[in-house]
This record gives sequence, structure tokens and C-alpha cells, in this order.
Amino acid sequence: MKIVHLCLANFFIDNYGYQENMLTAQNKMDGHDVRVLASTETFINNKQLGYIEPSEYLNENGIKITRIPYRKFLPHKLMVKLRIYPRVYQFLDKEKPDVILFHNPQSWELWTVAKYKKKNPHVKLYVDNHADEGNSAKGFVSKNILHKFYYKYIVQKALPYIDLFLYVTIERKHFLEKYYQVPDEKMEFYPLGGTIIEDKKRLEYRDEIREALSFSDDQIVFIHAGKMDRLKKTKDLIINFMKIKDCRLRLLIAGSFTDDVKVQVEELINQDDRIVSLGWKTPDELTKYFCASDLYVQPGSHTVLMEHATCCSLPVVVADLESYKFLLKYSKHSWIISKVNELEQIFTEISKTPAILTSMSKSANDFARQTLDYKKLASKLYR
Repeated sequence: MKIVHLCLANFFIDNYGYQENMLTAQNKMDGHDVRVLASTETFINNKQLGYIEPSEYLNENGIKITRIPYRKFLPHKLMVKLRIYPRVYQFLDKEKPDVILFHNPQSWELWTVAKYKKKNPHVKLYVDNHADEGNSAKGFVSKNILHKFYYKYIVQKALPYIDLFLYVTIERKHFLEKYYQVPDEKMEFYPLGGTIIEDKKRLEYRDEIREALSFSDDQIVFIHAGKMDRLKKTKDLIINFMKIKDCRLRLLIAGSFTDDVKVQVEELINQDDRIVSLGWKTPDELTKYFCASDLYVQPGSHTVLMEHATCCSLPVVVADLESYKFLLKYSKHSWIISKVNELEQIFTEISKTPAILTSMSKSANDFARQTLDYKKLASKLYR
């Protein structure tokens, strides 16, 4: 079948492990014809959001990407919020999709797509939501004019033609209810997922990376990854790691630092030769480093990498965000912490009894297969 992903209310970043990258790749692996219509917003130098020229190309997975700009009848700073694009209906009319996944409802073009669905009722239209009160509706104008008026108006007009809203965390369900009044029967939990790494491949990656890093098999490797800003609490993680004087412990840090934390974090890294800063890694490279590690540590804000790590059979340490408590409530592979100083206790426990990570790794694999596997998540779009 033909599946079209619309990334018109958010950025689209090539070579990353975000949902829109992974899900489109899985759709193609499942044998479907996949297209992406995206904004020109992306990461510049893997560091900050910016804009590139409109273009059409095949991405790293061989999927055709069409990037289009905002319309120009209003200043750019307004169009960034209104998100009105040219010729979206014509794009759909040409592609003739069987399934449409509209990533995030905060764009005028959701109504355009709903009109297409109205004329083509056989098409399945799904809309996911990544907005919550942690990343959206923070100021008066954003909350009351953009979300409670403009975006709500669009959602309500489109609502009769949308098959399902897919919320990726529980906070994002609450956001749909509070700001757009989406009814419960129109919503379904659709977690951010990952690709399951089978044991044979995982052990191959483990040996490959540990040999490259000169790590022995009995060393206990923690990993922290992502786009690291103040909210990721990388500095706090390092400070607590440094308190544990166990020569077997290693800490890998994969990703880029924002300017507000870069100097302080790098100074700390240089004080402990057990800490290795890897720099930014592609999703495929990151998979290998996850497989070479024993524990994923993310004490700060939400990131899709927790799911990625779990799919590599990694136990995880995460903050007590509502999203993690909802997703992991029945899991047996996680520590959920409310304060960063709890890391010291966890690291001490692991240092004394490293075998606990073995059983938790098995639980991580079981949880990933049941809940996070993109093969299962993608199949829900084909129903």
C-alpha cells in the first residue's frame, strides 16, 4: 500500500532516530511504498534548528522526501506558527495514499488533509501528537491564541475525518484533551518505539565496540546520549558517577552539548579517565554503543533514546516524568528516580552486585518485544 507521512507541524531531520525516521523505514521494510512531505525545518550541524532550501531527494533509507516551504503571504515568524504550505492537496492527489500519518496536528494543513480524506473516505487518516505542557503552550499567546483557539479550531474541523489520534506519551493525551477537546474514543496510545536487536547481533556489536574502546568484558559500562542541554542533567550524572570509585565502571557520553552546558560538562569529563565522550553518533552507530553498554542513564528530560536503548536490551535509569511512569509501570528493567542524587545509590548497588543488570537486561528485551517493537507499531497503520 502507499503510505504518506506528513511532517508539516514539526522538523524532519535526516539520519536521526526520531519516530518519523524509524517508522517510515519500518513501513518500507514491510514492503510498502512510502513518501514523506516535510517542512524545511531541520537540525543545522546537529546542534540547532534551522531551515534548508526546498528540495526533493531520497533519504538514507531510500525513501522519497519532498521538502516544501511555508507560504509567503505573511512574515516568516508568523508562518512558523500558522504552518500553512502550498500545494499539499495536490501532492496527496498525485500520490493517492492508502494511509496518511500526520505528525502533530498543529498545522493548517491538517484541515487540507481532512478535506482530502472527505473526498477519499477509503483512506485511513491517523494523527499523532508530540505536544505537551513541557514543550508547548508556555506563554499567554501560545496557550490561548495558538493552541486553545487556532490549533483547536483546525482539530475540531478535521476531527470527523480523522480515524485516530495517536498519543505517544500520557502527557500528550492530556494535552489533546485539555487544549483541543479530542474525545477519548478517538485516541489510542502509540508509544515511541525502536528496532529490536537480536541477541546474536547484539553480542557482535558488543564485542566490536568494546574492542575498539579497549574495554574488557567485565567492565560495567553506563551510557548517556542525546542532544544534551541543561534539562538533560548531564552534569549531575557525571558528578554522581565520579563519586563511585570503582575502576570497572565506565561512562560513555554520545551526542552534542548545547552552549549553556558545554564548558562545564567537558571540564568534568576531563577529570575522570573512565568517562569517554563519543561525540554525535548516527542512530545505527548509537545502536552499537547501546549494545556494548550495560545501563542507559537519562536522569533529565524526555528523549526517544530510552526506547531505543530498551530495544537493545538495556536496563534504564530515567526521571519520574509522568510519561515514563505510565509507560514503565509494569516493567522490570527500570529505575525511576525523583532526584539526581539517587544515581549514586543505584551506581553503588550495581558496583556491589553487577549481576542484577543481567536479569534486568532480559526483562528489557521482553518489554521491548511486547511494547516498543516498531514492527508491531507499524502494523497498526495497516489495519
